Amino acid sequence: MRPRLDLSRRALAAALPTTAIALALTAGSASADGPRPASLGWVRAPGAEGCIGTAALARAVEARLGKGGLVSASRAEVSIEGRIAPMENPVGWQVALTVADDSGKVLGTRALVRQTSDCRSMDEDVILTVALLIDPDAALTPPPNKAPPPDTTAPAPPKAPVPAAPRSAPPLPASSSPPAPNLPRKAWNAAFLGGPSLSFGALPNVGVGFQVRALITPVPVFAFQIGGSVWAPQTASFGATGGQFFLATGALSACPLTGVARGFRYAACAGAEAGLLHAGGVGFPVQLQRDNPIVNGVLEARVVRAFVGPLAGSLGLGLSFPFLQRQYYYLDAASAEREVFEASPVIGVVDLLVGFDL
Repeated sequence: MRPRLDLSRRALAAALPTTAIALALTAGSASADGPRPASLGWVRAPGAEGCIGTAALARAVEARLGKGGLVSASRAEVSIEGRIAPMENPVGWQVALTVADDSGKVLGTRALVRQTSDCRSMDEDVILTVALLIDPDAALTPPPNKAPPPDTTAPAPPKAPVPAAPRSAPPLPASSSPPAPNLPRKAWNAAFLGGPSLSFGALPNVGVGFQVRALITPVPVFAFQIGGSVWAPQTASFGATGGQFFLATGALSACPLTGVARGFRYAACAGAEAGLLHAGGVGFPVQLQRDNPIVNGVLEARVVRAFVGPLAGSLGLGLSFPFLQRQYYYLDAASAEREVFEASPVIGVVDLLVGFDL
């Protein structure tokens, strides 16, 4: 039977608002002999790159425990997996924690939610919650660099002066890490994608091609996109004669509207594309071929969703507006012009790409 002191300490821990969240998760599973060897996994979702990282969280948890509690996964009795992600409506942050034993059985889950624009304001809650999953008595250990509460059961100290920090001395910081919350969070992101695409109006028939895109976001509110497209050759025939066409283009766009919503990264872009349309005759006594320049204005919308790790998929919709409108024709036996193909004044493109979102 454990001494009554332990029971009162547990009651004190349960009285703390943040501590109670974690104790509900660890009840019935924590060891009474102290912290259990535990492994820690920590993931920052897209948009949470400025939140506390794995190494900083591990150091803070061990400092809170006052003793070693984190080990490699092969030596752990329990594993703690955490993930922090932004919320859109309302604006804030959500932390999901899962605890499993060494056989992989899930012992419990818990979510921490805070409506704030600064994810670093959740650091102390996350640190304390993870520490409590390892050792429920961690609630009674003061955070690093904070003075412990006075022992009210001890006799009153003598009035003789004792060494102490001057009253005018500034308080020690709660953490030794630099004041990152006051700095802009890094939101650099790059998605490299490639896959099939369809075009409508650029060639005599529906075009089938391969498209590559790089969507780069150097700051949270702006991105740019670069890429290229190659379209399979097509033939427009009129009896035994006709024309064959092959199209390749490259594009560059600026994306002033970009962001993240419900796990999807989105961008609305405007720019230009340029390339060559190779045209040649088919079935004529004299075969003529030409390479004509293509210059188009481009509007494009794209969404990107990461699935497993950096693996991602993307859907793109675009409109092109040719600056150089070209008509392709040939002269028949009566020297009359016979139209073969004329590009549409508005060209539509749709693509479904896969790649990496870094």
